[in-house]
Amino acid sequence: MDITLWRAEGERSGDTAFALFSPPPAWRADGEGERRLLPDRTYQFTFTHHEDDYNGTVAFTAGDLSGLGTGQVCADDRAMDLDEFEEFAEESC
Repeated sequence: MDITLWRAEGERSGDTAFALFSPPPAWRADGEGERRLLPDRTYQFTFTHHEDDYNGTVAFTAGDLSGLGTGQVCADDRAMDLDEFEEFAEESC
């Protein structure tokens, strides 16, 4: 099995932007595997917050990301800007 992963334990708060394969140094993330997008692979980003059941998973491919414009995110199987995403997330939780 080919696996690329990084994992960060502990508390986080607020919004944080970071490169896909480079979590913020303060997170002290452990990682292994390839650190670049490869064709014909599906990637998964999962987050959890154990205290209030706030969690989610996003699956994507390199092709999905190449279709995004500057400032867009992929959610609900479509591209959207950050404001639309935040509204979508609020309504979904």
